Amino acid sequence: HSYTYAALAMWCAWLKVRFPAHFFAAALEVKTDEIVKLRLAAEARRLGIPVSPPNINHPHAGFRAIKTDTGTWEILGGISDVRNVGPVASAAVADAAPFESLLDLRARVGKGFTAQQFGALAHASALRDLFPNSRFLAKNAKTVWSALGKGSAPELDERVFRRATPDEEAVRVGQVWPLFIGVSGRTAFDVATEAVAEQLKGWRVTSPGDEALVFSEGVFLVVGRAVKFKLFGEGGARNGRVILASADGEELPCRVDGDVADACPLALSDERNLALALVNVKPPYRPSVEAIWPLSPTGVVGHGPGRDFLLRPPALKPADPGRPAVNLDPGRSFGVSGLLLRAKRHLDRNKNEMLTIGLLGPRGYVRTVAFSSRMMAEDAALLEVGALLKMRLNKGERGTHLSDSPVEYVELPK
Repeated sequence: HSYTYAALAMWCAWLKVRFPAHFFAAALEVKTDEIVKLRLAAEARRLGIPVSPPNINHPHAGFRAIKTDTGTWEILGGISDVRNVGPVASAAVADAAPFESLLDLRARVGKGFTAQQFGALAHASALRDLFPNSRFLAKNAKTVWSALGKGSAPELDERVFRRATPDEEAVRVGQVWPLFIGVSGRTAFDVATEAVAEQLKGWRVTSPGDEALVFSEGVFLVVGRAVKFKLFGEGGARNGRVILASADGEELPCRVDGDVADACPLALSDERNLALALVNVKPPYRPSVEAIWPLSPTGVVGHGPGRDFLLRPPALKPADPGRPAVNLDPGRSFGVSGLLLRAKRHLDRNKNEMLTIGLLGPRGYVRTVAFSSRMMAEDAALLEVGALLKMRLNKGERGTHLSDSPVEYVELPK
């Protein structure tokens, strides 16, 4: 058994050194985990082997190493790897290729091909050998496909319809082929991360590969893909894990509680899409996702709890409700205001009924706890998720907890 694994490792090492392009192409082909594919593609690129989107004139079922005109090797993705194309259409293209023009493509695969599939290939820039402007084809896929069916080729005036910028190309191709990295080195992750950072100045916006998420304490906004999400337990005791993954396949394993997952189902429902997560980091404990929102490739934050407050926060002090706890000695109390993002009831180890409270400020977040049995009924009634509240917290040795002072609504100036 040990010899078998050792021999397999030796064969793989030999292939990786002698034929790296073929090795990575084969590894990308057999792996089904998207995050593993991202890591493999990133390693191939670090070794100087480009990993390029599929090409309509080099169609095949999966990844393949091909020799370029300059004598170097590159890895081409397969047509079937493009979202919304599928194996039947991919086979039809492979059987008919190569093509001389878009009209030739339409004439020979038209019956087994749809405008949606044509648009997906245009988004992936897979038609680049037949038409120079993929941006034009992607934006006008249905019109162009219909015109081709009538025997009319599209006419393009470059002065009217410019080519895509590196950021536009990264977003367009990344939507249907997540492994894409442009010639400029830009990815859809980069575009989305910079757009979020521009909108949310004052927040620490980063990606899952940031070392600060491992060694620093604080609250971060993390852009990544939420994968391998799973919940355990029942009722209020539900908790689980989710992994936030970067463009290079770097992973940040996080804890996620049931109340957070219930409030943000869209961001956790599709592993292929980007998400923006509010992550609380407190070593040596596992980082915790306090909220998560779906994120478009252009950095538009989707629906979720606290979204409007996050994007257009009112003027509250302190702007970061977690900051006072950093500077104060244990035993001191401090006042904070913000949007109630979480109010989770659960039992501690001694079976005491507890309440975990998450308060979102204009530029920060604080998580605290309270003993439900010690709370006044009036205070408990105010703790509704989405309410704008003011409260006092006590700093302890291991964190903060709600003081005995009354919780109040915040009245914003009109």
